[in-house]
Amino acid sequence: MHIGIIGIGGIGGYIGSKLCAAYSNNSTHKITFIQRGSHGSEIKKNGLTYIGKTTETYRPTAVYESIENAGIFDSVILCTKSRDLEQTIQGIIPHIHAETSILTLLNGVNNAQRIQKIIPENRILQGCIYVSASIEKPGFVKQVGGAGKVFFGPEHESIQEKDTELQSVFSNANIPTVLTEKITIEVWKKYLFISTFATITSRYNKPIGVLVRDPKHLEETKILLTEMLSVAHALSIDINEHDAENVIDLAFKIPEQTRTSMQLDVYGGKKTEIDILTYYIIQKAEETNISVPLHTEMYTEIIKIINSQQ
Repeated sequence: MHIGIIGIGGIGGYIGSKLCAAYSNNSTHKITFIQRGSHGSEIKKNGLTYIGKTTETYRPTAVYESIENAGIFDSVILCTKSRDLEQTIQGIIPHIHAETSILTLLNGVNNAQRIQKIIPENRILQGCIYVSASIEKPGFVKQVGGAGKVFFGPEHESIQEKDTELQSVFSNANIPTVLTEKITIEVWKKYLFISTFATITSRYNKPIGVLVRDPKHLEETKILLTEMLSVAHALSIDINEHDAENVIDLAFKIPEQTRTSMQLDVYGGKKTEIDILTYYIIQKAEETNISVPLHTEMYTEIIKIINSQQ
C-alpha cells in the first residue's frame, strides 16, 4: 500500500513516526510525507525527530513539499488544518485512484462531508485521534499527552474489507485503533472537548487546567457543554450529559498548563480554526432554532482579540 500523510504537524507527526517505525525498513508499505516549508525541508534532509517517551528519528520513503510529484496513493491520511481542506482535496485528485480511501483526522465534525462533496466516488473515512503534540522546531515534533488512540470509520455505510486493512496497518504499527460504524458519535465526543476548551481558553488566554479549577470558569465550561449538547441533540447526534461529564473529568487529568491550538493561534496572530469550532456551533444553533448565548458572547470577544492581534 502506498500511504500518503498530508501535514506532518502534531497528528501527522505521531501517525507518520509510528508508520515509519513499522514499515520504513521493509517493502510492506510505502510511506510518503507531504509537508511544506522549513519543517518539510528539514524532514527531507535529516528525517522526522519525534519526541515522546523516547526521542527517535524516522525516515519515510519520500518527503515532498507539494503533492505534484508524489505519485498515486492507495490511502491518504489528512492531518492538515481544517481551513486547508478543500484546497488539499483538489490537490490530491490527480494522485488517487478509484479504490483510494481518504481518512480525515482533522478537527471538526463535518470534514468527511466536505470531502465527499468534492470527490463523491471515493471512500471517505471520518476519524479522530487523542494525542497532544505539536511542531517544536523544523524537523521536530513533540508529544506532551494523549494515548494516541485513533477512532475511524464510514459515516453512513458498512465497514468494508479495505477499512479493516487500514486498521491492520495502524495496529501493526502500534497505533491503538478502533474501527467503528458509530464514528459520528466518537467524533462528537472529542469535539465536545476541543471546541469547548478552544472557546474558553481563547476567550481568557488561560490553560485548560487553570480554568477548570476556577469555580466561575468551571461553571462557564459547563454552560458551553450544555449548549453544545442542545445543538447535538437537535442534529440527532446521540451524545449525552455523561459525555459532557467525561470532558470535565479529562480536563482535570491532563497537565494543568495545557493550552489549546486555537488559543495559541489567537494570541500568536495566526489564522485560527474558530470557524469550525466556536462559530460552527453558533451556525448550527441558528439552523435548528437553538439558543447558545455564551458561545455567541465568547465568539464576539474572541473576534475582538483576533482583530487586536493583527
